[in-house]
Amino acid sequence: MDKFSQGKQMMKMIQQAKALEKELEEETIEVEKGNVKVVVSGTMKIKELVVDGQPQDFLKEVVNDALKKAQKKASKKAAALGNLFGF
Repeated sequence: MDKFSQGKQMMKMIQQAKALEKELEEETIEVEKGNVKVVVSGTMKIKELVVDGQPQDFLKEVVNDALKKAQKKASKKAAALGNLFGF
């Protein structure tokens, strides 16, 4: 496969990944237990966090930041593992 074909294939894969991410971002999962309601996107981002009927925006931001850091750490470890096995 020549470089041009590889480039086209890579662009197609990137477009598919972006489309999937957009689709997942629009998906929502809502869980309500007792006086707590959480709405999460398909990309695992908290969209809404409500306790006793009151939105908890600061807590939502803190949890989203923690999840983002955890995802980055997991991604780095997965990449290192892939390099170890030659992927």
